[in-house]
Amino acid sequence: MAHAYLSTISGVELYEHETHGDEYPMLMKVDGIFVSTGLFAEPNIDPREVRAAAAQYEFEKARSV
Repeated sequence: MAHAYLSTISGVELYEHETHGDEYPMLMKVDGIFVSTGLFAEPNIDPREVRAAAAQYEFEKARSV
């Protein structure tokens, strides 16, 4: 079983968790790695929230180097 593709918002690919489904925050694929967005799927998700989650991941990744 694999993570289920949901959509691409603001250039960020979003996926549903393969075993926990919508009971788990959506995942985003960054550099080939699945990372939790901390956001749950909603019909009208704000693209700014998706961009913010991606930016936060990039910030944390750069900080850990």
